[in-house]
Amino acid sequence: MSTNKADKFKSLMRSPSGNQENKEEIILPTEIAKSPAHELVQISGKKKATFELDAELHRWLKVHALTINKDMVQILEEVLRKYRTETERK
Repeated sequence: MSTNKADKFKSLMRSPSGNQENKEEIILPTEIAKSPAHELVQISGKKKATFELDAELHRWLKVHALTINKDMVQILEEVLRKYRTETERK
């Protein structure tokens, strides 16, 4: 029997104690930091993300990145870190 991507992902989403997380369960940032999935990210340092972006936004980001001499990824990481910090405070 072959496993699909969803099954593989579920196997990564175990609690620090090794138990499968329930859908209704809230996973705290401290629990995520101890999870096998987080350890995988820590080992590799960077993960590739593929997503579609509005064409106009993509053009703006590309021009802005050239203007301030940064990579598009650097800008997106900064924005995501700021967003994460703001949402975790709530």
